[in-house]
Amino acid sequence: MKGFQVARFIVTTRDTGKRLDLFLKERLGISRRDAKELIDAGLVRVGGKKVFIAKWKVVEEDVVEVGARKKAIGGGAYGHVDVIYSDRDMLVVNKPAGVAVQKGKRREITYVDMVRGYLKRRYRARGSYAVPLHRLDRETSGAMIFALSKAGAGLASKFKNHEVGREYLAVVCGRVREDGLIDAPILKGDFGFGRKAGIRKEGERAVTIYKVKERYKNATLLLLELKTGRTHQARVHMASIGHPIVGDKIYGKEGGISFGRCALHSYAISLKHPTTGEMVRFEAELPGDMAELIDSLRTGV
Repeated sequence: MKGFQVARFIVTTRDTGKRLDLFLKERLGISRRDAKELIDAGLVRVGGKKVFIAKWKVVEEDVVEVGARKKAIGGGAYGHVDVIYSDRDMLVVNKPAGVAVQKGKRREITYVDMVRGYLKRRYRARGSYAVPLHRLDRETSGAMIFALSKAGAGLASKFKNHEVGREYLAVVCGRVREDGLIDAPILKGDFGFGRKAGIRKEGERAVTIYKVKERYKNATLLLLELKTGRTHQARVHMASIGHPIVGDKIYGKEGGISFGRCALHSYAISLKHPTTGEMVRFEAELPGDMAELIDSLRTGV
């Protein structure tokens, strides 16, 4: 499988029985026709095997992997980029879950590659300069900002100095009784079992405000406001108060609600525009999988 993967998804109970093309349409945010083209091109594997049938039915715990077109490797990248806002200085996008922002140990097409590929196709004369101003985990979806100019790149200091408003929607395990604030230092390091951060007194200050949006039988929808931007902050903080994020296999717990990824979405970013100085706010629509999760929790299905 090396060199094949662009995105990787695990089928949940709610997606069991769905056609493969429809599953890809919802998870990648592309048209059904584009999904069929991926399947026809042999770029989709289910359980490690290529599938060429659009109406193939996926089942719970199937691993669905989407590959890159060969011509895109090392250059542009195939993939839909959901643009929320764009000007000469910055690009705001709604990142899908399942795609890494930047290169790691795997040889794969990253979201940076996808964004630069999009810019090359759309603005050939301008080039494809695009620098992510912050990161989202592979499993996290939602609003993300790329700098397209030197002025835009100057926003990096705003993120570093915690001058950017960042709000997340998260579905957590258990019923959270009331709104609250977590002020607990986080240390970055190897904490075993894939954990890259933990609460330690020698760590850096980390502050998360959480507000209850909806309560369900065994879960809660929260709005998280991150006052700092530490590694895995939302995941570590919520786990520390006994309400890990649903689907978080690293900091969470086994059993309970079945979901194919960490149910965390970067909902909104607010900041001063790098050239106009005006306060701007960008919101990213919930992806289909989280919307379905919330609907199922509301109805108790």
